[in-house]
Amino acid sequence: MTDAMITLLFGMICWVETEGNANKIAYVHGKPHAYGPAQITAAALKDVNEYAHTGFTLRDFLGNMPLSKMAFEVYTVKRYGAKTPEEAAAIWHFGYEGSKRAHPDDDYVTRVMNLYNERKQAVGK
Repeated sequence: MTDAMITLLFGMICWVETEGNANKIAYVHGKPHAYGPAQITAAALKDVNEYAHTGFTLRDFLGNMPLSKMAFEVYTVKRYGAKTPEEAAAIWHFGYEGSKRAHPDDDYVTRVMNLYNERKQAVGK
């Protein structure tokens, strides 16, 4: 995937995840679960930190679009080899086996891809 594709896809992931709230913390069963504009989880961050030899914490992602984009790209494209926007969206949502587990009609992937394709047409890319 090109950098332009990743950037556009990342923006659509952030919209589906937080509707523009870059400081969002999502809770599951009353406990913090996902952080920042793309809603990175502890499991994804562990993979990012191991792959990129970094030491980020989940709180580092609050309000941090550039760091969140970097983590998204490392996790989906570099670490787990997403070749298409659909694969990257599925991996981000379902985890490292996302592209194998995701059903083509999964609501999350469908919502992301609808936004991605609409925006892609609007900007002529």
